Order: sequence, then structure tokens, then C-alpha cells
Amino acid sequence: MKMNLNETINNILPTELKAKLKSAFMQFAETPVTEPQPEPIKMAEVKLVDGNVVSVEGELVVGAKIFLVTPEGLVVAPNGEHTAEDGTVITVLDGVITEVASKEEEAPEMPEEMSEINKLKTEMASMLAELNSLKAEFTKQNETAKLTLSAINTIIETPVSEPVEMKVDFSNLTAYQKHKLAKYGKI
Repeated sequence: MKMNLNETINNILPTELKAKLKSAFMQFAETPVTEPQPEPIKMAEVKLVDGNVVSVEGELVVGAKIFLVTPEGLVVAPNGEHTAEDGTVITVLDGVITEVASKEEEAPEMPEEMSEINKLKTEMASMLAELNSLKAEFTKQNETAKLTLSAINTIIETPVSEPVEMKVDFSNLTAYQKHKLAKYGKI
């Protein structure tokens, strides 16, 4: 009785190994590929002495983007100085805070390097989370690869009980191919 390749492999592999392989490959089929979602930007709102409200991306620091809250939504805050109800003076240029000062005492400006360092720390934390996610995914794929290699080794180590004969359809051969087969005693 001749068996096809699938039947032969199914007879060679133990049922437990086949179940593990199927389970390992199915986890990848069920896992949808999703784009990492950026963390929502935290907005701080500050009420100005003129009654308007401004919204700042993150904290009220030099380099943060600042928007004017309107009934239509957020619009880039106009250039100039804006005074908050607590007396803080916010200087804006092209929608970015260039200076933050308190009326009673001048608040020290955050050096540009510190702002850059904080941005890099945030990026590094995001990259670390992504790295950990990739490590977990790699571990899953590594286990699946080990199971697959185990199955392949089982197939390779199983002796073939009958020699495999290759059937040749002579009607599709060229004259040269028929000549070579006849010359080497294959016909």
C-alpha cells in the first residue's frame, strides 16, 4: 500500500508532537498584527486673566506646545505673553512656550538640554517596552522552531520501509531525455 507524504508524516510523528506543533502554529494565526498605539498626550489646562483657557501638551515648561481652547476646538496659541490667573507669565512663539516666569519671582528656565533629556527618557521607556514585547514574541517563535525541528528530526530518523519509486511519464520527455534514459539503462 502506497502512502502520500502527509499520511507518511502523520504515521511517523507521535500524536503529542503533532498536537504541540499545531498549537504552536495556531497561536501565530490567531495573533493579529497591530500597530503600536502611541500613548495619549496629557494636556494641562491653564486659565488666563483675560478669561481664556490654554491647553499645554504635557507640563507648563519651555518647549511644550500650547493651544488656545475655543468652542471650535484647540487652535495654536497666539504669539506674545499670556498671564495666568496665578500670575505666571507664559511667552509663546509659533505655538511653543519660549519662557515661563512667575510675577513674584522669576522661575528658572528649564535648560534646553534637560528638555531633550526628558524627551529621550520617554523615548527610551517606549523603546524598552517594545523590546520586551519583541523578546516575548521571539521566545514564542523560538519554541515553535524547536518543535518544528523536533518533528523534522523524527521524520529524518525514521527509516523508509520501502524504496520510493519515481514514475516517469515518457510521453512528456524530449527525444534527448529518452536517449539519455536508454543510454544509462533506465528504460
